[in-house]
Amino acid sequence: MKHLKDRDYVRVIDYTSTKIVRALKVCDDGFHADNNMYYLFSEVIKSNHDIKNLIEIGDYVNGAKLLSIDYAEDEDGNCDKSRFYYSFEDSDKDVNEYYDELRIETILTKEQFENNCYKIGE
Repeated sequence: MKHLKDRDYVRVIDYTSTKIVRALKVCDDGFHADNNMYYLFSEVIKSNHDIKNLIEIGDYVNGAKLLSIDYAEDEDGNCDKSRFYYSFEDSDKDVNEYYDELRIETILTKEQFENNCYKIGE
């Protein structure tokens, strides 16, 4: 994976789930992550220097389920692909607010949620 660099965010397959980690040191066949794990490039789903680009619909961001991701518009009404706004299932979130890397405090992938969810009656 030539495009993966140290300090990039990476969405990886981790056993039966996916998670988002940060690459600390990229090696020939994989990378060392910030969770003290080593991942092979074959386990990488996607990577980017900007964590916003790894979030998917259904993930939980700052404790709220993400329902949609839309691009913002610039002053001329054109699509501004550098700014996103998200709508969440949690009605306390302001859906018109722009979120960037500094405002994202926690991410739980939808697969992590499903694998760790205790369902009563099953």
